Amino acid sequence: MFDKWRLVDLFLQYKGLVTQHIDSYNHFVNVRMKQIVQAASNNIVRSESDKNWFLQYENIRVGKPSKMEDMVTQETSPHMCRLRDLTYAAPIYVDVIYWKGDRRIRKRDLEIGMLPVMLRSNLCVLNGKGEEEVVASGECPYDPGGYFIVKGVERVLMMQEQPLSNRIVVEYDSKKTLQAFVTSHSEDNKSRTVVVANPLARKKGLYVKHSAFSELIPVSILMKAMGVQSDMEIVQMVGIQRKYLDTLMITLQECHERHIFSQKAALDFLAAKIKVKPGQERRRQQDPMDLISRQILSHVECPNQSLAPKIRYFGLMIRRVINAMYDPQLVDDRDYYGNKRLELSGQLVEVLFEDQFKHMNSELQKQADLLLSKWHQSAAARTKDMLSYPDILESWQDRSRLTRAMANAISTGNWNIKRFRIDRAGVSQVLSRFSYMSCVGSMMRVKSQFEKSRKVAGPRALQPSQWGMLCPADTPEGEQCGLVKHLALLTHVTTGEGQGGANLRHMCFCLGVEDAHALSGEELHHIGNYLVFLNGNLLGVHRRPKRFMASLQQLRRRGLIGEFVSIYEDEGWHAIFVASDGGRLCRPLIIVADGKPRFIPEKHVPLMLKRPKDGGMSFVDFLRQGVVEWVDVNEENNLFIALHPNDITAETTHLEIEPFTLLGVVSGLIPYPNHNQSPRNTYECAMGKQAMGCIAMNQFTRSDTLLLGLVYPEKPLCTSKTLNLVDFHHLGAGQNASVAVMSYSGYDIEDAIIMNKAALDRGFGRCFVMRRQSVQMVPHSDGQTDLLAPPQKGDLKEGRRGRNKKQSGLDEDGMVRPAEKVEDGYCLANKITPVDTKGIQELIGNDARYRATPVTYKNPVSSYIDRVLLTTDAEGMKVYKIITRQTRRPEVGDKFASRHGQKGVVGLIVPEIDLPFSETGWRPDLIMNPHGFPSRMTVGKMLECIGSKAAVMEGAFANGSAFGGTPAHEIYRTLISHGFAPTGKDYLTSGITGEPIEAYIFCGPIYYQKLKHMVVDKMHARARGPRMLLTRQPTEGRAKEGGLRLGEMERDCLVAYGASNLLLERLMFSSDVCNPSVCRKCGLFSRPDWCKLCGSAEWITQVRLPYACKLLFQEMQSMNVCCKLQLAER
Repeated sequence: MFDKWRLVDLFLQYKGLVTQHIDSYNHFVNVRMKQIVQAASNNIVRSESDKNWFLQYENIRVGKPSKMEDMVTQETSPHMCRLRDLTYAAPIYVDVIYWKGDRRIRKRDLEIGMLPVMLRSNLCVLNGKGEEEVVASGECPYDPGGYFIVKGVERVLMMQEQPLSNRIVVEYDSKKTLQAFVTSHSEDNKSRTVVVANPLARKKGLYVKHSAFSELIPVSILMKAMGVQSDMEIVQMVGIQRKYLDTLMITLQECHERHIFSQKAALDFLAAKIKVKPGQERRRQQDPMDLISRQILSHVECPNQSLAPKIRYFGLMIRRVINAMYDPQLVDDRDYYGNKRLELSGQLVEVLFEDQFKHMNSELQKQADLLLSKWHQSAAARTKDMLSYPDILESWQDRSRLTRAMANAISTGNWNIKRFRIDRAGVSQVLSRFSYMSCVGSMMRVKSQFEKSRKVAGPRALQPSQWGMLCPADTPEGEQCGLVKHLALLTHVTTGEGQGGANLRHMCFCLGVEDAHALSGEELHHIGNYLVFLNGNLLGVHRRPKRFMASLQQLRRRGLIGEFVSIYEDEGWHAIFVASDGGRLCRPLIIVADGKPRFIPEKHVPLMLKRPKDGGMSFVDFLRQGVVEWVDVNEENNLFIALHPNDITAETTHLEIEPFTLLGVVSGLIPYPNHNQSPRNTYECAMGKQAMGCIAMNQFTRSDTLLLGLVYPEKPLCTSKTLNLVDFHHLGAGQNASVAVMSYSGYDIEDAIIMNKAALDRGFGRCFVMRRQSVQMVPHSDGQTDLLAPPQKGDLKEGRRGRNKKQSGLDEDGMVRPAEKVEDGYCLANKITPVDTKGIQELIGNDARYRATPVTYKNPVSSYIDRVLLTTDAEGMKVYKIITRQTRRPEVGDKFASRHGQKGVVGLIVPEIDLPFSETGWRPDLIMNPHGFPSRMTVGKMLECIGSKAAVMEGAFANGSAFGGTPAHEIYRTLISHGFAPTGKDYLTSGITGEPIEAYIFCGPIYYQKLKHMVVDKMHARARGPRMLLTRQPTEGRAKEGGLRLGEMERDCLVAYGASNLLLERLMFSSDVCNPSVCRKCGLFSRPDWCKLCGSAEWITQVRLPYACKLLFQEMQSMNVCCKLQLAER
């Protein structure tokens, strides 16, 4: 059974890492887009001014990703869009029929805008290509896809976590009163209906709260308005037991007090309570019946206008509130993960598209109204001259609105759509390209809709229901902790109703569900009956729930209903829920029948290793043959899942594929994570994303703003199965260092690391930093553009060293040469800009004048020019991209970390002769202080060390997978067979005295990562420098050459010491001292030689005070507050 992990490999081949994004986008393009256009409200556009005119959409499709350039359409590839700052988008084509006077005209392939294309989706040019073809088009074969490229920037839409809609949820509101509410999402509107015990009324009745009504409505009145005439029926709908009667009696009594006995009286009562929008007081009141059918519980479908399904659903809501009053265990938990749905990029883009499409239709309608009313008033209309009948499509102006709106939303991440009341910021994020791991990690990110400012433990806690669905370790520390989560390795997010909603309904009725239409209230809630729900709507009842569930499960395993349909039973509510909606989290499990797993290694493993062409099995075949199945969070509650094959008992229904799939991709980086203290794994998940290494196979042809890479990245000696499955060994980020754990000098306190100088000379930890600087040749209003000027020739006397030293790297065309070394302040591009862009020069007849606006290199450390790109962007503007390169070797202060959250800076670099050595001549690359182990309890690091040591001896890679790596006793055996101590300790000789070290030293190879925090980028000091204009104080920050601030708390220390002169110097002399003149008589600032107010120059004195203080006094004066200075002799 040990080979069952190969299923994970098959699964990732079948699905890839980021399928959830790609699937949902494909679903939108192939299914939802057509549904939006075919929807009744969008399909036909009509005009007020001519009843014959219409425009109807027949079909919609999306073309290939392309762009128009000089009137030629040219296909684009993702890499070209990155280099040229274009948007990777494809045109949307529609087929329309419209009316022109006396005949219909059919237009094919009319372009209405551009849709941003997700990489590796069905529309993308990379879809379905082999590895060689992908490489030929300049892409990295290991790039996961699933992001968009907008204006040359890669952006990901994060998965959004949403609360459940269309389901009854019972919980306590803010005033601790019980309530049951349903958030209804239907095609045309969203509303929220709440049944609540009114805390204000003296009697404990039940009331309905809804945004359409101005106050709480008693339940019984609403039931009567829906057409339940007798009180008896109301009680039957809820239940006839004593506890229901007690609560309902109060509400029914209220009916009698108000003398409401018929449906009409109830409707009149509601009509008075309808909320009127301000400014619409004069308009006709809404009909309450219409409101009930359209807005209350709008997701419950009512065939042929009968409100019976709504009445039943409403009865259920009341029943649940009353049940929860008597049994607090029935209150729902809003943080339980089965009550959540994830919104994927497909749904986000869909909302955007639908809004823009509706907007486009309303614009068309306005246009048509205008033109047709004009035409009907003209002479041509009277003579019925149809030639002049306006052709709407020709006069339809702005078609770029949809393109712009889509690109703007993705590039800013602001989704605000008035029509659907959505207003969110930060939906999209720039795909972080620090390392391959950070790229894959940001594709798996799930963002919660919760505000991060509130300090609430509930949503942040690790829920037991997240087991196997979300990674328990990978979450940021700090205010976002627990709100930003990451998917586990095998999780899949379901997309849409693609699993046959109507078929599922028929199937349920065939399996013996009695339709609710045929039942009265009393029969619904009969003791032996179980209610059956499909996606939150009541289907009917069933007498034998276990049999019904078993048969549905069999149908799912045979592939006759969708593979992602989940069936689960809730004993508390006596109900069976069948779900096939999108956004649920699922994971695959091996089915166990009669105490034996369906996965038989002898039979299945040989088939898995073959290619599908040669009769091998893929993951889909395992699903079809009923070996594996998808299970969602709710269904897990009804199952018995065994972790290991030897845990299987008679009750067991399922078996985990592999325990390490409980973790996500980024935490798969850690070897032996199950031996570490939990926060250490969380720290490493955050740091593993900052490790330098290879980001992609095409990293040297990319033009990123900042690219960090190692010169000699290595594969880790101690790998895990996750790393091999996500191709980490092709794009490593770190190096295997020989580590000795001992104290050496005093420079290794607090996690500092001692480095071996010879190892650095050999290239250990050497990295390169590439930065991009763009130079744009901006076109101006009168047709002139920026130009590049050739460099000035220096005088012969001064040689090349004169004022042209800064331009010495420029070529004849004024652009810097590749492979040239540039220092701080050197010129990169000698750009000149026209002085006068208003076009006045041409009137006078002078030649255009230019002023120099050179682009310079700003960085205290010199660089080499790696390459220069010349290209044009979407508007045809010339863009130069200059890529500079620095190679850095580790120095004191650079940050390194092992893969267990053990980070440290280099404290000292020691020559090799001074380091301890073993009898074989081995010397450590770095020395780590042993005090890093006891308090942190990272046993995984010790295991990695001896595991890698054994692996080096064997010439193989060690396996450090979670819950199933190479066991310690095997490592001991290997070490002993190669003549090493099983403890991993060696006898070392001191390199300084030449005597043996008295203790045995624990040493071996550990994989170290170089992090992006380097001392060169942080070092900062200043004496004199720039000041702010307003306050004349030194600027702030390293980029602006700012000063180092002596803050409020530092001032308190100096005050406590009584160092008054030092205080004066720091806070005034070194900052913003100034000497204004003050008049002693009136106490105001004056001119140095004359006081305007007193009319004399007698009392004027110079004082010394901070400029910020003088500024404050003058600002106060401008607000009519006069501050007078009282001066005394010193």
